[in-house]
Amino acid sequence: MVTSPPNGTPVTASSVADLPISKILAENVGFLKSFSNDSAEIQAIAQAGAYYKVQDGQFYIVEGQTHIDRFNVLIQGSVKVQKNESDAGEMHSGDFFGQFALVGDPRPADFSVVPVTDAIFFTLAQSEFQSILSKFPELSMQVLRNALAEMDNHESQGWKASATIKSGRAAPRSGAGARVVVFDAKPYERIPLEKMSQGTGYEMVYVKETLSPKTAHLAKGADVVCLFVHDQVSADVLKALGPKPPLFTLRNAGFELVDVPACDSSQVSVTRVPSYSPNAISEHAVSLMMSLNRHIVQAHARVSQADFSLDGLVGFNMLGKTVGVIGTGKIGYYTVQILRGFGCNVICYDVFKNPQLLEQGIQYVELDELFARSTIISLHAPLLPSTKHMINAKSLEKCKDGVMIINTSRGGLIDTSALVDGIISGKVGACGLDVVENEGAYFYRDLSDQVIKDDHIARLIGFNNVILTSHQAYLTKEALEEIATTTMKNIHEYIHEGKRMKSLTNSVNTAEFQA
Repeated sequence: MVTSPPNGTPVTASSVADLPISKILAENVGFLKSFSNDSAEIQAIAQAGAYYKVQDGQFYIVEGQTHIDRFNVLIQGSVKVQKNESDAGEMHSGDFFGQFALVGDPRPADFSVVPVTDAIFFTLAQSEFQSILSKFPELSMQVLRNALAEMDNHESQGWKASATIKSGRAAPRSGAGARVVVFDAKPYERIPLEKMSQGTGYEMVYVKETLSPKTAHLAKGADVVCLFVHDQVSADVLKALGPKPPLFTLRNAGFELVDVPACDSSQVSVTRVPSYSPNAISEHAVSLMMSLNRHIVQAHARVSQADFSLDGLVGFNMLGKTVGVIGTGKIGYYTVQILRGFGCNVICYDVFKNPQLLEQGIQYVELDELFARSTIISLHAPLLPSTKHMINAKSLEKCKDGVMIINTSRGGLIDTSALVDGIISGKVGACGLDVVENEGAYFYRDLSDQVIKDDHIARLIGFNNVILTSHQAYLTKEALEEIATTTMKNIHEYIHEGKRMKSLTNSVNTAEFQA
């Protein structure tokens, strides 16, 4: 066995003087968060530690071979964490591991750490830390408070574990140290989430993987698991997390991948963000309409090649055209308002008629009539057993030749095979999709160096009268801030107010919590 760091190259403190080390320590390390960047305690720790540079691809910690004998904080760069030779997550600046080494004996690593960019680690040995504690009694008390606050909150969980003793899975008695694991986390989501979580005392852990039975181990020890559209909360996931799973809080409105009956029977709380800037999605839907109608993609491609011809770019006036809107909740409502601004004749279908639209004189019709009359059909319905494949071969037969189909809701509303056939036959003249069946294996990833194996998605990308975007209709600054705000409110109700299941404001559960 070797002690850490096995492969790092020592660097002097002066060589990393331009890095915000004190700030990183104060803002990320639990027992240091009560101290300011320029406090004597933070400065003493920063000066006592050692710094190591690790090159891209060089193992810093090796699972089963390294004894972790010091506290480690990633100061610069990004690294992969591997367990059993498989990727188990990522670390970024401010992430840390080995806090137990400050007060206990060295332990064998149950994970590997390997940078994906050149990385710099700050390390602190136990002897150095104990010397600092002897000089700063308040720091000693803060370490104790931090450990006590976390004792019953977490199980030991590898690189992000921050307490020496961790047991149980009950919800924490206070927010201090509550562990929030954010799945499918993207850089643009981290900024508002970090902003909204400031001052909460939560330990925010970000992983790039989506939640599934295979990745459920990444959520072990969490008090809250924060999810997005492609994450699964299935019976198998609940089983993998043990008898006392955490709060599952969705950063989106739809919950078709949540097994609600299984959560209810297991007394597992699930919340969502029911609404976040619905007009953002409406605006994207209409942007797809206009881009297709006026051939914006093709026009831009031509001009970029100095081809200024206009053949094949003829569109049509939106004024007076009949547009069918299916689903008239908040997103459908705003879509209708935008289309009315164009002077369109808007007709709608929904099982539940929107009273605001009725007051405006908007006409509701049956689906068959909407199919027959509409030049453009825009989908804004939820995905339910009753709405799955509502656009199919039979419904397309009822549509006008050359109909434009827009879907910014859920991919399963459309039978993709029937849609492809409709495009080839000319029944569908144009199609704008922000969602598509089987998107989970592709969307939110850079696969530009790979072959798209899904035949339907590959064919849709190849059609010149189709625009496919990667489930980005919601993606505005305002929407991201609203998602983060509501998510933190959901967590606050669970952690601080003790609400469970159906009593939570934005609950997905259908059952009450049984204490």
